[in-house]
Amino acid sequence: MNNVSILILSESLTGQLLDEYFTGSSEYSSKLISLDHFQELEKNQDFSNTILLVDASSAGVIDCLENECGNKDLIPLFRSSALFNAVKNSNEEQLAIKCGFKGIFYFDEVIKNFKREIDYLIDGGIRVNKKLLFDIMHSTKLEEDKTYEEIQSEMLTNRENEILNEVRKGLTNKEIAYQMFISEATVKRHMSNIFEKIGIHDRRKVIKEFIGTKM
Repeated sequence: MNNVSILILSESLTGQLLDEYFTGSSEYSSKLISLDHFQELEKNQDFSNTILLVDASSAGVIDCLENECGNKDLIPLFRSSALFNAVKNSNEEQLAIKCGFKGIFYFDEVIKNFKREIDYLIDGGIRVNKKLLFDIMHSTKLEEDKTYEEIQSEMLTNRENEILNEVRKGLTNKEIAYQMFISEATVKRHMSNIFEKIGIHDRRKVIKEFIGTKM
């Protein structure tokens, strides 16, 4: 994780403090940007090793997400992304999940180890209200006529999608590890993240219900 960069979209004191926090770390590089700067980012840039942190309290951010203004579709291109200074039980949570954010941090939340939370997101973890996530998944499937396989592809990282596709073929963790030249422990870690994201913890049920493959 030595080359991970943190892009902080914020104009608040919290954003400045986060920037100082990550700037003082040897593991990350950090940059504080405005909403205008975010709008100017190019879609052909490589964000695969960048974490995007967006300040919900900054002027115009929520309006931007709600009104689908320019560059909102950049969010899924980042290695991971999180909304901070969010308000619980608000429209912000739904907007964040629908836009592809993998984490939500609330303004009144006490976080003892923010670095650990970011590392969790970097490793493919998801830090949002699970019930809300599944409700949105279900409504998206109904409203946009998407299959669970399409929703799966949007929720999971590229690596997790690759592993889940191998599971779909009926391969065991050991066989997947051999096929992908990774350790079995790494496969198990990815499977744990997959189970958490989709809310299903049975391998056969994942194949049958989430991917849509008949057993």
